[in-house]
Amino acid sequence: MIRYRITTSGLTLLLLTLILPSPANAFLDASQPEQAAMQHWLRVLEDFANNKGEIDFQRLALYPEDLYAYTAFLSAYSPKSHPTLFPTTEHALAYYINAYNALSIKGLLDYQVPEKLTGVTAYRFFSVSRHTLGGERITLKSLRKDYVYAPKEPRAHFAVSSHCVSCPILSRTPYLAATLNEQLDRATQQYLNNSEYVTVSHQEKILWLSEYFADFSKDILGSKTALMDFINPYLTQPIPKHYPIRFMPDDWHIRQIKRR
Repeated sequence: MIRYRITTSGLTLLLLTLILPSPANAFLDASQPEQAAMQHWLRVLEDFANNKGEIDFQRLALYPEDLYAYTAFLSAYSPKSHPTLFPTTEHALAYYINAYNALSIKGLLDYQVPEKLTGVTAYRFFSVSRHTLGGERITLKSLRKDYVYAPKEPRAHFAVSSHCVSCPILSRTPYLAATLNEQLDRATQQYLNNSEYVTVSHQEKILWLSEYFADFSKDILGSKTALMDFINPYLTQPIPKHYPIRFMPDDWHIRQIKRR
C-alpha cells in the first residue's frame, strides 16, 4: 500500500485541517461525503502533479485509487443533485472547477494519454465522451460552458485545465469555497503574467495572446476592449489600450512528467 504525506502549508493547511476529516475517517464518514472526497482529490494533486502543471500519468495509471474515489463522489453528488451540500455560489463553482480538472485527468487516462489533443481525438475528448456528475451524464465541453462559466466569473477561465501546454497550470490545492476568491485571483495572475500566453511587442505596438483567449473575449467578456480592461489590473505594467490584439496558436501537447 502506498503511504501519502500531505504537505500543504499556511492558510490552506489550516482550512483543510478544519474542514476535512483524517484520512482514516475519509473512507468511512458517509455523513460528510464531500469532505472525504476532498482528501482523495488532495492526494491526487500532491502526489501526481508538480508545480509546473505536469502530471505523472504513468504512475497515476498504476495507482488511480484516489482519482477514482474522487470521481465516484462526483458521479453521485453535485450541486444539482444535492444542493444542501453546496449552499452558496462559491461552493458550487469550486465543485465544478475541481470536477473539470479531475475528470479531464481521468479522460486522458481513458484515452491512454495521447501526445496532444487535436483533431478527432480532441472532438471526442471534449464533445463526445461523457462523465457523470450527480447522476447527470455530461461532456467536458458542457461542464465548462454550462457550469464553470455560467456564474459569469471570468477568473474561473484560468482555474480549469485540460492539461495541455497552453492551458492554465493545474493548481495543486483543491478549490474551496472559503478561499475561492483568492485562489481565482492567483490563478488569473499566474496565467496573465506568463510570457508564453501574454506577450507585448512595444516595437510593433501589438498585444499577443494565446488563442485560449479567443473564446474568452467573445463568450465571457463580450469584446476585445473588455478583454484589455480585464487583463491590465493583473499586470505589473499595463498595456496601452490602443494596441491591437493578435492571437498565437495554442499548443495542445499534454503536460506530463515523462519517464525514461
